[in-house]
Amino acid sequence: MIINQFNGLKNHPGYQPIRVLFNNISHSFMNYNPIIKNEFQKMVMMNQLSSTVDYKIDTLPIFNKEEIQTPYIRINDGKIVIHEIFVMYLWCISFSIHTPFHKLIHEQYNINSDPYLKHQCDELLLFANKIKTNYEVFDKNKYINPELFEQKYMDVIGYTNAMCINALNFILCHEYNHAKFQLYNGTKQDEELADLEAIKLLKNGSKNDNEIGNRAVAGLLGLGANMLLSKYIQSNTHPDADKRIRDFIKNIGYNDENNELWALACYVYAFWVNEYKIDLDFKINNLNLSYEERFNYLVSQ
Repeated sequence: MIINQFNGLKNHPGYQPIRVLFNNISHSFMNYNPIIKNEFQKMVMMNQLSSTVDYKIDTLPIFNKEEIQTPYIRINDGKIVIHEIFVMYLWCISFSIHTPFHKLIHEQYNINSDPYLKHQCDELLLFANKIKTNYEVFDKNKYINPELFEQKYMDVIGYTNAMCINALNFILCHEYNHAKFQLYNGTKQDEELADLEAIKLLKNGSKNDNEIGNRAVAGLLGLGANMLLSKYIQSNTHPDADKRIRDFIKNIGYNDENNELWALACYVYAFWVNEYKIDLDFKINNLNLSYEERFNYLVSQ
């Protein structure tokens, strides 16, 4: 049975199949933490923040001569800007990385034993890489996606939708904090503080430890997606992606050096190494290394 989530361009505007999550974005962000809902209108009245998020729909790749289409906040009017193509990229990265990771960690299921799902992960990763520099509409009739999918993959689609939206929520919280704390000096310290305050929103807005864990995995996926863009983002104003990941895990507050987040961080590194053809020693056969130690060893290289 095929499930079709599309409900017309009026309700789901856009070109990419990520459009079916359009209405989830602002609603999810406003309900991410009660603090945001309570402060939002006050910040709008103080001209610190725009009352709406600018969701741009166009036919440009993420990196182009017109505008780099990664999320940001405009200083002059406090409007948070996100682009459909970036959200599509984030969904593809979430699927390609989180699906095999989640199944292995939580279901002890090696995705390599499922040729179809493994192929879909590979294809979505290829598409994510392609739209960095070349615009293309995702072929929803050929590859798994949030708009049109077989019912038996509903759980995988649901996990990916949740990861993508929560990863985007963390990114939006980062931009929100630029407005809240007036972090517009263009320094690494500003970016680090925006991340730190976003982590506080993540933790304090969660109902329980399980929700903190799920949101933390999503937030780390968002940082991982940013790491996989590092070839195109050359900036002296932002901390290195691996530092942001390490600081994120430390500030979440987990002390277990074999925590799932450290394992995911190493997994993200494997994708980064593969994409940029960098030769790193993962010390695969050294079972005495914790995931935290392994991550730090990768960073040291």
